[in-house]
Amino acid sequence: MTWLLRVLAAVIAAMTLAVSPAFAASTGGSGGPLTNRTFLSFTGSQYTSEYHLYAAGLDWTKPVGLLIYADGSGEYGLKNPGSTYLLAGTNGLIAVAKRNNMVLLTPLSPNKACSDGDGSCWYLGDPVGYTKWAEELVTSVQRLYPLETARVAFGGYSSGAQLTTEYWVPSGAAQRTMTDGVLVAISYGGSPKMTEVSYASAFKGNVHINWNTGSQDAAYTTTSAYGVKAGYNHYTGRGFATSLDVISGLGHARSDFGLVMEAQIKEHVPAGSTGPAPGPVDHHAVMRTPAGMIFAAHLNKADTYTLRASKSPLTGQVGWYEYDPADALGNLRLELSSFEAGLPYYWRLESSTGAVLVQGQVPAAPASWNHTLLPTRVGALFDVFVPSGTSRTTVRVSSSFSTSSGWSLSTTGTGMQQFDFTPSARLTPGQRYEYRIENGSGTVVASGTFTTRW
Repeated sequence: MTWLLRVLAAVIAAMTLAVSPAFAASTGGSGGPLTNRTFLSFTGSQYTSEYHLYAAGLDWTKPVGLLIYADGSGEYGLKNPGSTYLLAGTNGLIAVAKRNNMVLLTPLSPNKACSDGDGSCWYLGDPVGYTKWAEELVTSVQRLYPLETARVAFGGYSSGAQLTTEYWVPSGAAQRTMTDGVLVAISYGGSPKMTEVSYASAFKGNVHINWNTGSQDAAYTTTSAYGVKAGYNHYTGRGFATSLDVISGLGHARSDFGLVMEAQIKEHVPAGSTGPAPGPVDHHAVMRTPAGMIFAAHLNKADTYTLRASKSPLTGQVGWYEYDPADALGNLRLELSSFEAGLPYYWRLESSTGAVLVQGQVPAAPASWNHTLLPTRVGALFDVFVPSGTSRTTVRVSSSFSTSSGWSLSTTGTGMQQFDFTPSARLTPGQRYEYRIENGSGTVVASGTFTTRW
């Protein structure tokens, strides 16, 4: 037994010493084991709770980032780390972090008796104290590994989303632990519930905040201060770079957390001077139409792509399909038709070699105001489903609605409508823009941001 302990100690020491010197934006930490460990205990100044830490299989000769994720009430995904619901599997957070050369840290809330009935959560009890515990945990990990503060992603679902936007950001914890990257609130994420710190202009300019929710999720339909719209409107109004992704027909139940986080990491977390190359699909949007579906995406590789769809899970080359090459900017728009009404359809995008790049499912019917957006160098193309009875629909684009009304296009039609700003707007390449979709009474029914292509 003594011999075995000595061997294990030698192995751990060798793994620890393998870490290369810190990069310029690194925390400069050292001594952390390069292994995956679960249900570790951490005691902060007020609370004690558990966490998982995954640091194996990373390339320490390149900039290593940090992915932090807080689960929803009950924390099923963290209490079952072997399940593909959250952590395990090809699209689980463990694989996502490794693909993007990031240490994965998943704290479990110190609140073990949450009064919402699910056993544990972040937003009830003493959320300010739980946030302090989480920050103390993050800084302790940053002292153990040379992690780039410019390569940080913080995400959370439901209760974890409330932690993200209502406490982690306004407490200053986000600003103290990251200089660049992304914050992702999935299915909730309201406005601050504590006094906000003063945000540095560099922090607001570098760190993107994204909300991802379903159109049928109470987190989206509510007008309360805990809802998605309240959080999005607050931080957008404070000058942060924000985006809101609303998935047509989706409710509160989710299992796509890894896909959501990886898409935001690819788009908003810097790779570093020698970081990993981006995946083939930069980002994409999908919408159900009355007759079929529309897929719009930006691709990082020149190729011909095929979109397939079927009423049953796809196996082999079956179902409806359409193919086309990405244009010179990497943009791709494919549309399928002849779907049976009232039925959901499975879809997937394939490369010319048949490799499946992204896949999912569209609902049985289009949702009102569902839309896709495809930026060009000097404009943007919108596809919008306008509900019947709408007298007029207007899409507006501006560099900032607080200072300029920008450009607008309108129609009196209903059903599927297209708005192409490319020939009229003459936007500046590589610049961030805001957009709004308004109904006949001038009510904003959808909004968001996009960046034109170079």
